[in-house]
Amino acid sequence: MITQKEKQLGSLFAKIAAVGIAANFAVGIFLIGPDSVGYNATFGPLQSVINFAVGFSWLGILMYAAKICDAENNPYFRLVSNGLFVMTAFNLMNAFVGPAYETAQNTLMSTSEIVDIYGANWVVWNVFFGLYALVFLRSAGKDLLPKWGVTFGTIVGYTLSWFPIVLAFITPPDIVGLILGLGVGVISYPIFVFSISKAFDNA
Repeated sequence: MITQKEKQLGSLFAKIAAVGIAANFAVGIFLIGPDSVGYNATFGPLQSVINFAVGFSWLGILMYAAKICDAENNPYFRLVSNGLFVMTAFNLMNAFVGPAYETAQNTLMSTSEIVDIYGANWVVWNVFFGLYALVFLRSAGKDLLPKWGVTFGTIVGYTLSWFPIVLAFITPPDIVGLILGLGVGVISYPIFVFSISKAFDNA
């Protein structure tokens, strides 16, 4: 049984995560530039702060969403949710690896190489998030989410649950990457996350 305070926190965390996701894309596109390659020493620290806020918020979302989705009686949801929680916690530990390595002025590897190494695990995180979106919808989401939340959650779930694995082995045409990047990453993903706040409000 979820408490009123947990519902409020879950809703707040979902809103913070949605805004943070959108802000991170905005920094990458408008401040750093889509053509930029590697770690950006000027705006990289800002992205690290945003990533930390989003990651921390996701821990709260996952913890409290388990209650509105009756995770105790839903073993598959519990498996995917717990797996995503562990991965998110691991990624959260690496939120400041870019600025920390840049400040240390290490010469063994470049900051961009270090960030790329730690960022490689986002492939599996995205797959798990795609699965999470689907099990969330099946567990309680369709009853608690607004219709637009179900729509965007379905897009995110069915795309992220398989496409990142494809990206690990092949490089798709630029137009495919652009369409999926904008359609799923920039639009559908933050909107679905925001809709989770409504699920908490309606629980």
